[in-house]
Amino acid sequence: VRASATPYHEKLLWGYAFIFKPNNSFQCDSDDDGRVSVAELRTFLANNEGYVPDRVVKCLHRCFDKNQDHQLDFDEFLDLMIDPAVTSTFKRIGSRYLKFVAPSSIRRRSLTLRRNISNTGLYEEEITFNQYTVGMLVLSIVQIVCYYVDMELDYAIRDYTEFNSRKKYQVWRYVTFVLDHGSALHLYGNVAVQLILGLPLEMVHSWRVLVIYLAGAVGGCLVQAVACDDCALIGGSPGVFSFYSAHLAIVIMNWREMSHPIVHLIIFLILIIFGAIRDYFMYMYESDQGISSNISYLSHIGGIVPGFLLGIIVLRNIRKTKMEKIVWNLSVVILCCLTVGFVVYNITMEFMH
Repeated sequence: VRASATPYHEKLLWGYAFIFKPNNSFQCDSDDDGRVSVAELRTFLANNEGYVPDRVVKCLHRCFDKNQDHQLDFDEFLDLMIDPAVTSTFKRIGSRYLKFVAPSSIRRRSLTLRRNISNTGLYEEEITFNQYTVGMLVLSIVQIVCYYVDMELDYAIRDYTEFNSRKKYQVWRYVTFVLDHGSALHLYGNVAVQLILGLPLEMVHSWRVLVIYLAGAVGGCLVQAVACDDCALIGGSPGVFSFYSAHLAIVIMNWREMSHPIVHLIIFLILIIFGAIRDYFMYMYESDQGISSNISYLSHIGGIVPGFLLGIIVLRNIRKTKMEKIVWNLSVVILCCLTVGFVVYNITMEFMH
């Protein structure tokens, strides 16, 4: 053992040497060649921590391979095991083997190492496809079927599913109206956008994405009911608009875990701003021309707000920080206040009428 290891207690060094050697339950140096390869380190971490991304294992190995021989000798392995960034990131190793406070020279490099091994790219590594990533596809198929069946029945189904401000007490209408659409262009426009935006969300957040969609739909109805006493609402646009802001919420809450968060942020900010500007100018043009618009711009706003707030609350936050916990709590309070406020107002207006 080199001189830099002499400050450590003799029993502690013996314990690390035991972990390093083969023929024990840890078996870090499994081939007993006095060195630890990337594959051996991967197996050691997997046995003690569960799955560890290959990128993290390679980064750890590279950071502590001082002589760049692509192997860790015992001194390099010892540096890895006592580094605060490693012990704080891999909690099981820290709690089972490491009861040692590292010297300041090691502690100074811990922040840089922790950023390398625990943050960037973790969000992308969560992308998967399973039975929970088909929610938006199933919903889109149901919407298409409902549209053509309703058209064959001369829109008889719509009388029981569309949202109407005069029938706001029929609570199922706050959700079922997303199955109705005014035209094929309206239908397939919404289906295309909700698949483009919704499927990438489902690959990380699974069933939570459908919750965001339905929350956007309910939010659109509540705003529509407040703004208009005698208006009907059909189409999945409020749910679609909730996806725009949900993507923005994901970037904020997983900023350090994304490989290119600025790119994500810029793209969805542009989409949101473009959509808002487009709706505004369409509204102004129709007002100037005396055209009665069938587009509910307020319901779009009603979908954006809960999409953002509920996105912060229910969508996955890969690694939570103190600031993100504060943002989460604040979002819960704001969403509850807005929901209660709009519900109470609608109930009050219903009794007054």
